[in-house]
Amino acid sequence: NVLETNTQTWSTDAKMRTSDNIPFTVQLTFTYKIKSIESMLASSTDPVAEWWSGLEADMCVLGDNVASSTVLAKGLNAVMSTLDSFPRLCARMESNGFSLEGVILRRVLASEALERRFKEAAAEETDGARRLAIAETNLKAERIAAKGKGKGEDEEEDDGTHRCGNCDAPDAKKCK
Repeated sequence: NVLETNTQTWSTDAKMRTSDNIPFTVQLTFTYKIKSIESMLASSTDPVAEWWSGLEADMCVLGDNVASSTVLAKGLNAVMSTLDSFPRLCARMESNGFSLEGVILRRVLASEALERRFKEAAAEETDGARRLAIAETNLKAERIAAKGKGKGEDEEEDDGTHRCGNCDAPDAKKCK
């Protein structure tokens, strides 16, 4: 190696569409190195344009495997922060004399559709929590009513009055 280069960064905004057709944008930073200047000069007049086509292809494949509910619930760090998620970009860079070293997901920029989906999910969660609270309150009220009803029956049986049906005695001790 006659020329050694330091790691460089390429920061870009990439559009993505989820499997349920919700668009959004991710801000990514890739770190890379030049491996072979000869390959770079011989392979392409515009290597960055080739990187873009690889990145766009990877974003389409990633989007097909991610639903908007996953984006809202778990985010994308686990998916977008690994080089395994960008095989086409890696291949394009390798073919142009570069080596992709790392990727960082900096930010997810929600589209109006994703914002709307987020608000709907939050509203459903709030409504579900409200319904659960009402159901719990109703169940507690039913249990209290059942206990009260049970106590009333017990009190009738244990009120100290003798009721054998065979005599007029006021208590069991004087029963004939």
